[in-house]
Amino acid sequence: MLRSYVWRIPVTWLTSQGHTGSVWLNDKEATFELPQLLNATALDWIKLNINESAYYRVNYIQSNWHALAAAVQRQHTVGL
Repeated sequence: MLRSYVWRIPVTWLTSQGHTGSVWLNDKEATFELPQLLNATALDWIKLNINESAYYRVNYIQSNWHALAAAVQRQHTVGL
């Protein structure tokens, strides 16, 4: 018997402007928008799964990795 489980996954985030938020993924596929990033620049970053509130890996586009690395080098306690 094949069972189709769908896990509820909490997605949390923090932006370089200090905006935080969360959303629950309840379906096999989902999309959501982060209005805080509509006017983002190349220096802005977003960190997902803040405080490691769930067990999943996150990968970013290269420019976000660079912005996160620069933020950590400038200030070691940026809330990441």
